[in-house]
Amino acid sequence: EPSVVLATTQLQCLFLPKPALSRQHQEVGVRGGDKGEGNLCGPCKPDLCPPTPPSCPAGTVLDDCGCCEECANVEGQMCDPDGSQKFYGRCGEGLECRRKTPTQSAEPQCVCSLSHVVCGSDNRTYQSECQLREATHRDVSGLLHLQRQGPCATAPQISRPPRDLQMQAGGDVTFGCEVTAYPVAHLDWKRKGKETFLPGDDVNVSVQVRGGPRHHGITSWLQIHSVKKSDEGVYVCYTRNAYGESDSYLDRVAGVRSLRFCTPAAPFVAYSASLVCCH
Repeated sequence: EPSVVLATTQLQCLFLPKPALSRQHQEVGVRGGDKGEGNLCGPCKPDLCPPTPPSCPAGTVLDDCGCCEECANVEGQMCDPDGSQKFYGRCGEGLECRRKTPTQSAEPQCVCSLSHVVCGSDNRTYQSECQLREATHRDVSGLLHLQRQGPCATAPQISRPPRDLQMQAGGDVTFGCEVTAYPVAHLDWKRKGKETFLPGDDVNVSVQVRGGPRHHGITSWLQIHSVKKSDEGVYVCYTRNAYGESDSYLDRVAGVRSLRFCTPAAPFVAYSASLVCCH
């Protein structure tokens, strides 16, 4: 079969500073009158302010003169750290204008002051309250809100599918299974047709489990040493958590890998891979 190579590209929208002409127009046209020395803004005339944009993901802030509302800078956008510079603009609610690390020489950016994950009323997990706040401003229904601190409860999902392997009999093989869920899922290995979980009492089979690498994830490896003919079969990783068992969602997800000898196995549906062992 011909191999398929996918190439992806990313389009990133950058928020550029407002032109100086806009600020000058704001100072003269909106404020009007004489900008005397020591008074760059002049008197505030709100009725002359331009209309506030209909959608501001980070909310609105007052302009440098404290008169007209304008869109605040969003997370990751460059900003003015103090009053000595008025070029990039001000950060929105819950954002701080600073460098990500004190040693960085790059321009300061808007950084969320609360970086813990939260669960929105749409049952989606957001990496910070700032991201949820941005989504709230974009939500035309106006119903999106904070549901609770921490990630949303989810049934287990296999986040790393298996891959095909080919080896000689007598070698060692490792099957991996990576699962993400909240609460963190429990993961077991079985051999299809057998009731007991692996490794059992087989000295050539071992199972290792650790947390990660994804947030709220767990990874397990099934290792078979000195593979022999009797090891031929289908191996399945099972995963579940309390959320899956206590709700109508699927409470069990299986990632299947097969261990076969000499001839290539037929392709499996969903998460599957074949191991072909030849003498």
